[in-house]
Amino acid sequence: MTFDGLQCYNEAFSRTETSLALLDVLVVSLAAPSVLSAPPKT
Repeated sequence: MTFDGLQCYNEAFSRTETSLALLDVLVVSLAAPSVLSAPPKT
């Protein structure tokens, strides 16, 4: 595998990881209000 190919793969993997992380945050923020009646403490 060439360096360019590896770099491209790493960038794609990083984007996927970021998308999954954002999706997790979205799911948690949507699910939290239905689970917790009180607002979350920051």
